[in-house]
Amino acid sequence: MANTNLKRIEELKALLAKQDGVFYTHNGSFHADDALCSALIYTFADDFMDSKPVKVNRVCDRFLKDNNLTDENALIFDIGRGRFDHHQEDTPCRDPEKPKSKYAALGRLWNYFGTEMCMLYGASNEEAAKIAADYLDTAFIQNMDKTDNFGQRDFPNPLAFYIKAINPKCNAFADEAFAKFAHTFNFKCLILYAVDYGNAVQQATELASTTEKDYIVLEEFIPAVNFASTHIHFTVTESVRDPGCWNLNAVDATKHPIPNIMVNEEMKKLFPGCTFVHTARFLAVFDSKEHAVEAAERIYQMELTEEAVNYVDDFASDVVVDKAIEDHTILEKNPERKKSVFFRQLSLLDYYSRDVICCKEAISADFKIPSNELILTIRNMLWSMRNFVQHIDSTTKLVCDENQLMHVYYMVKTIYVHKNTIPAIAFNLREDIPQELVENLYEIFKVVRPGMAVDQLAKEAGVRVI
Repeated sequence: MANTNLKRIEELKALLAKQDGVFYTHNGSFHADDALCSALIYTFADDFMDSKPVKVNRVCDRFLKDNNLTDENALIFDIGRGRFDHHQEDTPCRDPEKPKSKYAALGRLWNYFGTEMCMLYGASNEEAAKIAADYLDTAFIQNMDKTDNFGQRDFPNPLAFYIKAINPKCNAFADEAFAKFAHTFNFKCLILYAVDYGNAVQQATELASTTEKDYIVLEEFIPAVNFASTHIHFTVTESVRDPGCWNLNAVDATKHPIPNIMVNEEMKKLFPGCTFVHTARFLAVFDSKEHAVEAAERIYQMELTEEAVNYVDDFASDVVVDKAIEDHTILEKNPERKKSVFFRQLSLLDYYSRDVICCKEAISADFKIPSNELILTIRNMLWSMRNFVQHIDSTTKLVCDENQLMHVYYMVKTIYVHKNTIPAIAFNLREDIPQELVENLYEIFKVVRPGMAVDQLAKEAGVRVI
């Protein structure tokens, strides 16, 4: 690629040239921070500088002052209180609200030159270079910075420990040991690995733009995680382990898990050809490409709106119940999807509790669900929850419309999954929920959460405490 507009790289070359290839860091004992900075500069110089070899000079602050060495005429890091040092009070943090994200010398050096270095080492474009630079910072450099800033006790780091260990007992040999490590550490492989990742993510982003669906069929393997910043939830790829088989891969199984296809015969009929589902729900194996694509399409048809998915990761927030009602309202406008979306809810609930029975009433070939069947399904789900059994019968015998029972279902599920908390929203019921039902729920919560402040929560919500 044409290396135009690499102003910072030209600046780096100029700083090294001004000192005849010499750059500066502190003397004495060395650490991962200054050693890896030097390794980075040696790597860059070996590949992109045609002049004579560069060399590190390990000096004291007095040397910098006596020789009038500053950031304007020399490359200096981890000493001098300059832009590539981190011992001054105003050293920046990656996130101003997180003091532990403070830059050390390596982080500051990479933050300034990293993106353009990634372009030099083969990033397909500037965006891919930024992705690569951020990836290397997150995966490697931040860990080194934390250890240097806050110590091995709080942030143990094997590489930092190793570099500390190779310091000679006699300081007279420190420069030699430092130079040996800086020359031999293969920083180039880290950069190339990050560049490959950046290019792959950029490729994934371009591929994702070719479809509006939440899955994509790939003829060549690309890790599913590379689609994390796109709207893609699942990828379909040929299996590497099992010739002839195809995989359905979840981009983020914590947010969009693959349904538990192997849970019962009804599910297996909905997803023919499935031979394996990983317990973490990030992988399913099918006996053919056609079956894998068919499964991806079926899940897509069952996929929740973004609002409905969000509540799964935030059960205890004060918007869970409101989202549930909103989702149900959305589904009312599209009755044909009601069954498929509700089935998806069943799958997610099963993913988190493992105690929920996939009721036969929740599955049918035509994906339609009458109002009475929906209520029956929810009642069966509530019944299947342990600790609720002795109280559910009186609760579910109450006369409630479909929308009211959906509201109760989401609320009980919220309390059930979060075994260590009682969200205040538990009693934040709509006015049209019968008071008798509220009191029955109160009794349920008392049994499930013995010894916790259920009474106080109930009183604050205006629920009559018996």
